[in-house]
Amino acid sequence: MPRALNYLLVFVLVVVMACGGFIGGVLYERHRAAAVAGADSGPAAVGDTVDEVREMLLHDALEPSDDASMTAGAVRGLLSSLGDKYAEYFDARHYGYFKEDNAGEFGGIGVTLTQKDADTVVVSVMSGTPAEKAGIKKNDVFYGIDGERREGWDEQSVVKLVRGEPGTKVALEMRRPGVKDPVKFTITRAVIKVPNVESKMIGSDVGYISMAQFNERSAEDLGDALRALDGKGARGFVLDLRDDPGGSLDESVDVASLFVADGVITSVEYRDRPGRDYEATGWHVTDKPLVVLVNGYSASASEIVAGALQGYGRAELGGGKTVGKGGVQTVEPLGGGGAGEVTSAPYLTPEKRKSDGGGLTRDGGVAVKTERVGADKGDIQLDRAVAELRKQL
Repeated sequence: MPRALNYLLVFVLVVVMACGGFIGGVLYERHRAAAVAGADSGPAAVGDTVDEVREMLLHDALEPSDDASMTAGAVRGLLSSLGDKYAEYFDARHYGYFKEDNAGEFGGIGVTLTQKDADTVVVSVMSGTPAEKAGIKKNDVFYGIDGERREGWDEQSVVKLVRGEPGTKVALEMRRPGVKDPVKFTITRAVIKVPNVESKMIGSDVGYISMAQFNERSAEDLGDALRALDGKGARGFVLDLRDDPGGSLDESVDVASLFVADGVITSVEYRDRPGRDYEATGWHVTDKPLVVLVNGYSASASEIVAGALQGYGRAELGGGKTVGKGGVQTVEPLGGGGAGEVTSAPYLTPEKRKSDGGGLTRDGGVAVKTERVGADKGDIQLDRAVAELRKQL
């Protein structure tokens, strides 16, 4: 090979190595500078880091998210850092559904739901609703919605997809205990008016009232039902809170006050400010004997009422053990029409018991190990409750 060509190759190789070293040095120095800066500055503020990640996504991501998706993801990430299983982010649409629940009217199919491990399960089917007419049953598990199948659905996603404008249709596939293949339904949505209470006389002496949930009309509706049954000759009452997932703290205090004339209904202990005792509100209606039925789906406001009535010796509890939710959730509206929910305090019964994780237990006289069975076979728990109540009349 000619000597000139050898010199040229050596020269090019040196230049390439020098450039490579320079480029590598620049990259290393940039990385090192960033690392040193990070080490010296300490933890970055949450907002600053979120802004940095947003800029990174917009600049470097193959398919950047829109601002709405990034905001929702950031909020959910912040909430998940709490380790609070009840912490939740509601986008604008779902927050609207939340407010509809509290008002007691919405467009849907007519079921109440609960989250059980990874599944969303039907707790109850409202009478006369599209769900009942289609054949949805208690304990059905959501598997497919409008063609999308999942082994586990969170409750928020189910609500978002199943609710909608009255007159529109939703296709469901439900896993049913004891049935091998999913059961399929096509249901037309309707206006669902949640019945706060359903009441009737059992014989000539017992007034029976069931509550579906605690919303802004619950105490008023329950008070009206008590007065009506009293006018029909009821000498005692069975208040059925089975399958009632709860709701408003204020309404739970008002409901308990229908049976307790004065005293503390529940106490709340906050982390960073003085606690609060929620006193009876003066809605008192009756001192007649009372049995309260609960079960493994009775939670939140239902537990506050049951715990207060049991604590004052005002009622015996029958049925099964409650959920043991034990905490007060605060919902705060956020920008963009959404909201965030976190557990802000534990609540206590009048004698300062906590139910968090443990649930309220039944009184011996009414307790039965058998869960409530279908209407075709009767209701063992209700029968026992009525029998126990009549001993007090």
